[in-house]
Amino acid sequence: MLFNWVVDLEEKSQVEEVNSSIHVKSSVVNLPKLQVSHFYGNCENWISFKELFKSSVLHNKSIRDLEKLQYLQASFRRDAAKLIRGFAITVGNLKNCWDILCSRFENKRQSALSQINKLFSIKISRANTSKLLLEIIDICNKVNRNLETLDLETNSLTELIIINFLISKVDACISQRWEFSLENNKIPTLEEFRVFIEREARGLNELKFVKSDIKKVSPAADTQANSVVTVSNNCTQSAEGHVLLSAALINVKSKHGEQITCRALIDNASQNSLISKQCATDRLKLPLKHTNHKLVGVNETFAEISLYSTDFEFSSCVSSDKFQVKALLVSKVTSAMPNFPIKYHKWPHIKDLTLADPTFYIENEIDILLGADVL
Repeated sequence: MLFNWVVDLEEKSQVEEVNSSIHVKSSVVNLPKLQVSHFYGNCENWISFKELFKSSVLHNKSIRDLEKLQYLQASFRRDAAKLIRGFAITVGNLKNCWDILCSRFENKRQSALSQINKLFSIKISRANTSKLLLEIIDICNKVNRNLETLDLETNSLTELIIINFLISKVDACISQRWEFSLENNKIPTLEEFRVFIEREARGLNELKFVKSDIKKVSPAADTQANSVVTVSNNCTQSAEGHVLLSAALINVKSKHGEQITCRALIDNASQNSLISKQCATDRLKLPLKHTNHKLVGVNETFAEISLYSTDFEFSSCVSSDKFQVKALLVSKVTSAMPNFPIKYHKWPHIKDLTLADPTFYIENEIDILLGADVL
């Protein structure tokens, strides 16, 4: 304890000496103020400290070598300070001190592993706010810059590994939107992932202000102008029991002109029509257009951001009438329906009716939601 107390006194004395020297010679030189003012011997921080010190002091031609050495000695603390404490303030000792410090703390392998550990020890999970998303991408950018300083370049494999790890740290809805943005058989780059996350962060930040404005929306306010689409939160159970929602089988024209039978939910509480990614891209092969709609449900519950839309033509399975639809692309329209068991024995009150969905009692996926714009 006594030794540490003496070391602290010596360090304070050195700082006061340097400050006094700088003050006396302020008319000749104005030393820059470092953002990272002290180094305590942690190898994890060495790369950042080294690059900052080199650019701010060592490569600064307006600072004389004696001041550079004084500033160097004043910037180190504890064990790191002991390495250069005995050197006299002479021009020749600037290089000697710097070489000793680099030799001790510049362990390339250890520094690289330290940066990798910093990346893969991110404790954030299910990030769904602008702040958390930007924090994730900032850590990634900083680690990459430090690895480049060590002459370690990333390639498509390492970038894919990093992306796969980082996407596990974000909310499931954001992860799904990332999948939507990818082209089949194309390996994404880290730069594409960075652009996507920053766009998501901006969208979430804008949504916060849009929601604030909505709370202040007379009923006549145009929420569509803010790219906010109200979609219903599908309820399949009432206080008295289960409820069947309106479903229909429709024939949708694919990109190649084929008629593909899809299952649609008819919903007059939705401002827009929706289509699942699997149906639009895998089954129908429909061309996509870039868009940016925020889907908001009951009580302003945020559903997701739709980045694409598509146009398609469909007809009823029981008539020749054709309809043109513009739909937003979503990860999943709703859960499989009906989501409760039905004992169907040819109910007499519907036995003579032509049903829009004869399989209404069989649980199956919903491909398309036909909103109030189509209904």
